[in-house]
Amino acid sequence: MDGLVNEIANASRDQSAGIAHVNGAIVAMDGMTQSNAGIAVDVAAAAAQRSAAAQRMRDTVESLHRSVGTKETRGARAASVQDGVALPAAQVQTPLRPPALGSARRPAAPPQRATMARVGVKRGLSPRQAERAAIPA
Repeated sequence: MDGLVNEIANASRDQSAGIAHVNGAIVAMDGMTQSNAGIAVDVAAAAAQRSAAAQRMRDTVESLHRSVGTKETRGARAASVQDGVALPAAQVQTPLRPPALGSARRPAAPPQRATMARVGVKRGLSPRQAERAAIPA
């Protein structure tokens, strides 16, 4: 009888160890599920941002198309310039241009700095060295 009780006790320990192993696997799977859910939320937010950026880009391109004109208008202007014929204003539509948002050109360097750089080049420095030397310390 003691042997039978020992067998039952050993089987219970083995079963308990197996249950603990399955429990650990379930906890790991739960962690992965939570992680995947967080990643899915991040991906959805990034997709929404990209979608908004794409819409802004489409709007910008559409605005540029409106400011440049239609294909037909551009073709008529190009043909009139090529043929040397001035088309009546009714045939060539000039679209309204949006107001300039600012100059994309780089501002000119102050005259003193530019002059100092030229003097440096005349003294045998490379343009880059002259530019560095012209920067006030």
